[in-house]
Amino acid sequence: MTKNTAYRDPLTGLPTKELFFESLTNALRLAERNKKTTAVLFMCVDRLKLINDTLGENYGNKLLKTLAKRIRSCIRKSDILARPGRDEFVILLPEIKYAEDAALIARKIFTSLQMPLTLKRQKLFVSVYIGVSVYPNDGSNARNLLNTSYTALQHARKLGKNTYQFYSPELTEKAFERMVLENALQFALKNKEFVIHYQPQFDLLTGMIIGVEALVRWQRQGDLVYPKRFLYIMEETGQIAELGEWVLLAACSHNKEWQKMGLKSVRVAVNISARHFHEQDIPHLVSRILGETG
Repeated sequence: MTKNTAYRDPLTGLPTKELFFESLTNALRLAERNKKTTAVLFMCVDRLKLINDTLGENYGNKLLKTLAKRIRSCIRKSDILARPGRDEFVILLPEIKYAEDAALIARKIFTSLQMPLTLKRQKLFVSVYIGVSVYPNDGSNARNLLNTSYTALQHARKLGKNTYQFYSPELTEKAFERMVLENALQFALKNKEFVIHYQPQFDLLTGMIIGVEALVRWQRQGDLVYPKRFLYIMEETGQIAELGEWVLLAACSHNKEWQKMGLKSVRVAVNISARHFHEQDIPHLVSRILGETG
């Protein structure tokens, strides 16, 4: 047996716990040097033994191979998925911006499992539990981080199927708050809960307004929420494209209304997300909205 095959799970082809441990150790060295955040997700498949006992071990093996592919589709190319034990998977997120980003991956996995796995013409729904630990708060080395993620997994088991828990309770609460905020932002877009405030630009010589900048605010349950509280989430979820298009449309509509009221024409600046340049034809978008609003 070569070193390469010894480091690979023969069933799924994923790294074994030994190779994962090496990768995690190296990732933590880089994280320490670059002052970055790293996370480990420890995952357990629910009722695998029961599936093997009732449907046969070959069926269970097929399930694990299919599940590995499903999980792999939920993570980035730079992330590492391994299989340390019979019914276990671990994921290394070598560099994340926020600890809550690990919860996004967990929820993405749960969402993917809402679709049944088709095995030998049978459809089977699978549930998992996930424990999350984050460097540097939950462990300073690979062994500590794996231990704390496993401890978090045991807490997740007590809460029910398809649940995740951080090792640090405050991070679990923070991740939950973010999930609530994401859902609220979806409703905010649908229900048009956003408003625009305009910041004027003055000519210092004449004192005249020569332009304005459109700044979006979220009118949430009577409170005004400022962009730093929600824009980064909308960037990461892709909702920013829809919001940006609405702001552009509203700003042009308001400008047209000002002109009809006899006010002097002014230049209106609208912030555009970088996602627009990747996902939309900006000249076409601007041209279409200018045409719609006149």
